[in-house]
Amino acid sequence: MNSIKATKRALISSVLALFLCFSMLLGTTYAWFTDSVSSANNIIKAGNLDVELYYQLEGQADWKPIHAGTNVFKDNTHWEPGHTEVVRLKVANEGSLFFKYQLGVNVEKEVATENTEGQPFLLSNYIQYAIIDGAQTYVDSQEAMMAAELSVPKTLNTAYSIEEILAPTKDDALYSNEKIVTMVVYMPDRVVDCPVGNATINLGINLFATQYVKEEDSFDGTYDQEAGKTVFTLDAVHAKMAENEDVTLLGCATPNGVIEIPADYTGKLTLQNCTLASIRVAEATTFATRGAEAEVTNIEILGNVKIVATEDGMSAITGKNLNITGNGHLTAIGKGNHAYGIGGDDTASICIEGITIDSVVGGHAGAFGEDTKYYKDAPEGGAAIGSGLDGAVIALNKVTIKEAIGGSKAAGIGARYHTGVTVNITDSTIAGVEGGVSAAGIGGSRVSSGADESGTTINITNSTITAKGGAYGAGIGSGYDTHCQSKQPLCTINIMSSTINATGGRYAAGVGTGYHHAALTGEIKDSKVTALSGDKYYKSEYTIAMDVGFGVVDPVREGQQTDSSLIYQGQELVIPGTMTVVANAQELAEAVTGGETMLYLLDGVYDIYACHGKTLELYGGKGAVINIVGLGRSEAGGQLDYGLDSATVTFNGLTIRTNGETYAGFSNLKAVYNNCTFESTYCVTGDSEFNNCTINMDGDWYTVWTADGTGKVKIVIDGVEVN
Repeated sequence: MNSIKATKRALISSVLALFLCFSMLLGTTYAWFTDSVSSANNIIKAGNLDVELYYQLEGQADWKPIHAGTNVFKDNTHWEPGHTEVVRLKVANEGSLFFKYQLGVNVEKEVATENTEGQPFLLSNYIQYAIIDGAQTYVDSQEAMMAAELSVPKTLNTAYSIEEILAPTKDDALYSNEKIVTMVVYMPDRVVDCPVGNATINLGINLFATQYVKEEDSFDGTYDQEAGKTVFTLDAVHAKMAENEDVTLLGCATPNGVIEIPADYTGKLTLQNCTLASIRVAEATTFATRGAEAEVTNIEILGNVKIVATEDGMSAITGKNLNITGNGHLTAIGKGNHAYGIGGDDTASICIEGITIDSVVGGHAGAFGEDTKYYKDAPEGGAAIGSGLDGAVIALNKVTIKEAIGGSKAAGIGARYHTGVTVNITDSTIAGVEGGVSAAGIGGSRVSSGADESGTTINITNSTITAKGGAYGAGIGSGYDTHCQSKQPLCTINIMSSTINATGGRYAAGVGTGYHHAALTGEIKDSKVTALSGDKYYKSEYTIAMDVGFGVVDPVREGQQTDSSLIYQGQELVIPGTMTVVANAQELAEAVTGGETMLYLLDGVYDIYACHGKTLELYGGKGAVINIVGLGRSEAGGQLDYGLDSATVTFNGLTIRTNGETYAGFSNLKAVYNNCTFESTYCVTGDSEFNNCTINMDGDWYTVWTADGTGKVKIVIDGVEVN
C-alpha cells in the first residue's frame, strides 16, 4: 500500500456514496401442489424461497444483514490513486427451496465534474472493482486487484455478475447453502487525470434469486420445471429462444448486450431489471422474408428496464409486429440514422399496454443545422414509437409516457419520413411527446412527392396528452408537405373524452395539419383542448395557422382539398381565407374601412378606431400591441367615431394594454381573446371571453355599457364565467 501511495500523481477530491440496492425478485417462481388417488405417498407442503445478503468489514467478526439504504463502505471518502476499500459479502439460502442467484454491481447514479482540460470527468471511468471467491483479507484482496489490473481490469462501466445455485440446507451433497465472496473497490495507481470540483458516484449491489429446477414430488421431478424459465445471461436467453421457450431475463446489466430474436420464435421474452443495448428480430425476420403476417414478438417489461442503443443506426426495440406488456418501467433510446426507440422501418404493428415509459427517443433527435427554412440537410432519424411502413398500426392502451421525442423527420409517436400510420391511444397519460423536424408530435411526418403514401389516422380516447410538433409539424396531426401538392394523403383526427394540450411547430396547427398540408377530417368532442399554433403568418397570399384546424397553406395549391373539414366541439372548421397584413394603426384603419375582416398585425403599437359595428379577427405576435387608451376619439366628419361600438372582435396572440381611461366607444362590444397577454393596471372588457391568456393586472375589472345600458356584462375565463 505504501508503494501505491508513493506513486500518486493527482489527488481526486470527491465523495463516493456507495448505497446498496438489495432486491429479491422471484420472477417466475411458484409453489406447486399435486395429488392423485393413485398415489398414497404425497406429502403436501408449501415451500418458501428466502434469500438473504450479509456483509462483513475488515477486522469485524459479525455478519450484518444488508437492506435497502445500507452503506457498506466509508462515508465521505476522498478517492485518489491507490485508494482501496474491501467488504466481504455472504449470500445465504434461508428458505426451503433450491434457488439460483445472480450477484451484480452497477452504477446507480453519478455526477460528473470537469478535469483541468475542461473535459468531463467521471469516477466510473477510473474506479475499478473485483469480486474474489472466498473471504479474502485486505492484503490478499489488494494483491488480487493488482493482478486483475495487469490483466483485464473491470471498470464500473462493465457490469459484473455471478450465477450459482444454493441449497436450502447444509447437508446437500452437491450444493452449499451459502456463498462468501470479497468485493474490492479501488482507484488504480496510474490515474493522472485531475478533476476540478467534486465528482460523486453511487454504486448498487444487486442480488436476484429465482427458484431452481430441483424439487421432486412422488411422481417425478418435473413439477417445478416452470422455474427454469428465469435466466441471468444473454447466452441463456438465446439458448431458451432457440428451443422456442418462454424465458425471463432477470437482473442482467449488459450495456452493450443485444438480444437477437429468432425468426420462428413464438414464445414470450420477459425482461426484469435489465440494462441492454438493443432487442431486435434476427436478419431472417426482416420485412423481405417475413411479410405482413409475421409472428408477433411478445415482450414483457417488469421492474426497471433500460434499452439504450450503442451503435449508429441501432434501434432500441425493433421487430415486425411488437407486443409489449407488463407493469414495469421502460427506457428505450435509439441512435442515429433510421433508428427508433420502439419500432422500425418495416414494423407493421406496435401494441403497448400497461407499462410506464420513462423515456423513449428516436435516432437523431433534436435540432439540426442552420437551414431553418426547410431543414433539407437534416439527417433521417426514426420515431420514438413508430414505423416507416405505410399503413402501420400503433396502439397504446393504459400506458404512461413521461417523455417521447421523435428523431429528425419522424414523429414522436407515429410515422417516419414519407409514410402514413394509424395511432390509437386509449386510457393513457402522455406527459411530453415531441416530433422531430418536419413531423408531428403525434401523427405524421413529411409528405412525399406524389402523395402515394397512406394517410395518417389518430384516434385518442379517454386520455391526457401534452404534445409538441417539430418545426413545421402539428402538435397532434400531420407533418410538412414540402411539395405543396394539390392532392395529399388525408389526416384524420378523432379525439373523444380527453384532455389535450398541444403546440404546433412553425406555421403548423396545435391540433390539425402541418405547414402546406390541408387534407384534414375527423371529429373532436367531449374534450378539453388547449391548443396553440406555431408562427401564424408566412405571407399575405397564404392563410393563417389555426390553433385547432389548419396550418399555413396556399389556397391556390393545397388549399383546394375537397375533403378538408374537422368537426371541433360541434362546429365545422374549414380552411380560412387569406389575410391582409398591416404595419401600423393607419393601415389598420384603412383596411377596416375597406371591408377587410382578417388582419395580421406586424410588430408595433396599435390604437384601434373606425371599427364601429365591425366583425374582425386580429392576429399577430406578442410584439403587436393593442393599446386601449381612450379609443374612439378620432374625428370623422366633425363627430367622434367611437371605434369599437357594437363591434365583435377576436384578438389572437396579441399583447393588450389598457389604463382604465376609456370611452363609450366600447358600448356593446363583444370580444374574444385567444392566447393574448395583458399588461395593464385595468382591463376594459365588455362581454368577453379569455382563452389561454396571461393576465398580469393588479387593478379592477372595468366593464362597459351594454345595449340595455345596465352595464351588466359576461366575462368568461378559460370556459368559466367569473361575474
